[in-house]
Amino acid sequence: MVRTERVTFTMDDQRLIDRLIALEMTEKEARALVQIAREQRWSIQKTYFLTEGRILKLDMIMAIILGSFIGFLAVHEVQSALTAIFIFGLLMIMMEIVCRFHKDYLKKITTFLRLKGM
Repeated sequence: MVRTERVTFTMDDQRLIDRLIALEMTEKEARALVQIAREQRWSIQKTYFLTEGRILKLDMIMAIILGSFIGFLAVHEVQSALTAIFIFGLLMIMMEIVCRFHKDYLKKITTFLRLKGM
């Protein structure tokens, strides 16, 4: 059986929810974010990063792997490194166009950066 609790928000929480809605979040997302932040005692930016920032983490990991691979090639063969940069660059552009932009990727990044000021 699922236990449901009615969560009451204070006036400060309601103001924060209104500010999050102004950042183009839905009211349901904003309420859930504030509730998790309050329960875990995290900042709102950390909560957003840990709940919605899976794509951002994946991009950081991919950039580290790509940089390491190209760095290894650059040490041994410069021509191979330039070829790898070109090929991976084309692959990254295609991934961004096909996989990211239609899933509100830019919206998530801008929301994460705007939350830094809250």
